[in-house]
Formats: sequence, structure tokens, C-alpha cells
Amino acid sequence: MTRVAVAIVHYRAEELCAECVQRLRASTLDDWRAVIVDNGSTVPLLGVDGDPRIRVELPGRNLGYARGVNLALDRLPASTQYVLLLNADVLVEPETLEGVLDAMEERPDVGAATCSLLLPTGDIDPACRRSEPTAVTALAKQLGISRLLPHSRVFGRYNLTYLDASEAHEIDSGTGAFLLLRRRALDDVGGQLDDRFFLYGEDLDLCRRIRQAGYRILYRPEVTALHVKGSGRIRDARSTRHFYRAMWIYYRKWGRFGSNPLVLAGLAGGLLVLGSTELARNAIRRTLREGRSK
Repeated sequence: MTRVAVAIVHYRAEELCAECVQRLRASTLDDWRAVIVDNGSTVPLLGVDGDPRIRVELPGRNLGYARGVNLALDRLPASTQYVLLLNADVLVEPETLEGVLDAMEERPDVGAATCSLLLPTGDIDPACRRSEPTAVTALAKQLGISRLLPHSRVFGRYNLTYLDASEAHEIDSGTGAFLLLRRRALDDVGGQLDDRFFLYGEDLDLCRRIRQAGYRILYRPEVTALHVKGSGRIRDARSTRHFYRAMWIYYRKWGRFGSNPLVLAGLAGGLLVLGSTELARNAIRRTLREGRSK
């Protein structure tokens, strides 16, 4: 029986993925297996040959994150007790896996758990603890209101910034960058991610299904890992389109008025405005960043 099986999907992040695997090998937990789905890289992944714990899948094209994870899940040992969704740009500490695993084994009602993901700046990646997105919380985040009023229970709710990040607490959703899943809980919600999500949104959807199945989701701040890229990136146009498409899919699936044509028209218009605003803002930020680097 395999205690932890790790699903890693990467797209042209060979160096980071190699370092991610190196960190896994240094883990104090030695009972793990990993499936790495290489979503169309142009150079081979180094540092994995000869390790019987690691299997590399080469689909030959970019499947997207959710389909890539599902491919990995199909290849994981059937006897796996826990499944870790791990981004190639997340570097675990030696005690990270055991720390989160111990927290889950203390509470059988926990279906998923995450740790404190630290950005290179030392700040916590806000995506590692989130609430269920609503129109108000999503709008507050996208318009920057949540950054201005982080301690507000209304406007700071998206990333739970009104809660003390140094204390353990339950969350509605973690991030697929690092999410440890109880295999039984995953099986109870169908065993796979919703592959309608190409990039973004699939972790929110999975966590919602896990909570609806009666499980809790836990954030443990005393356990850490480094998120190398994290939220400090400026999304390119392609990623921005995928983000707002994921918001559309998520609302159509879970929104209370998801079939009302007037609501859908308003949602489409709102997403178009927000997406266009973000594209313009990111273009300006990128230009300013390039100017400072000269």
C-alpha cells in the first residue's frame, strides 16, 4: 500500500520540476510515488531516470491542468491512501509531507488539507486559503478592494485575510499547487477533476465537491513549502482568458441562477469588463517592469 501518491503536471517548467522532484526525494516521508505529466515540453525532464517511485507521462500536447491531473490519477497505485496535487513550482521542505499528513490522520473528517505556501518574498500565497467565491467576494478581489480592506469579513473573505494566517483553521478551498487529498474523499466525489476547467477553477470546484460530500478542508500554517512563482506573476493574455473562462464555467455549474438568461448576460458582460481591465492593467505593469529593468 502506497501512503502518498503525488500528481505533478508541468508545462515547459523542466528546471523547476527537476528541483521539485529533488525536494520530494529529500522528504522525511519515504513511502511515496509520483506521476509527472509533461504537458508538451520541448526538452526532456532531468533527474527522474532510474527512480522506480517516479513515472513520467508524455501526452504529446498540452492537456491543460485538470486533464493532466486526471491522467496522473489514472496511473497512480490503486492502494494509495492519500493523493497530493503538487505544482512543479512548489518546493517542499523535508517535513512538509509528513506534517500535513499527520494533521489529516488526526482528523478522519478532513478530506483535504494544505500548508502555508510561502512566496519568495516571504509572504503567504493568498491562494492557499480561500472561501467559497461569491459575486461580492470575487468582485472585491478583482477590483482590489480586498487589498484595501483585508480585515473586513465581507471584502477580505475571498482569501480569508480577516483570519490569523498563523493559526490553523478550516477553509472552503486550498489551491491545486499543494493540496493533500484523502483518497477515500476523492473517490467519493468521482475520483477526478472536472476537465472542463483548462486552467484555474478546478481546485475550487474539487474542494466544493469534497465539502458537499461531508468532509472538511484544513489549513495548517506550521507546515510550509515554497511557491517559487506564486501570485507574484503578471498573467499573460492567454492565462487571463483561461482565468475568466474558469469563472464562467464555475458559475454555470454552481451559481444559484446559472440558467437565468438575464443573469448570464450580466455575468458575461461583467467578466468581459473585468478581463479587459486586467489585460490593460497587466500590459501597463509589464511595460513599467521592463522599463525598470533597463
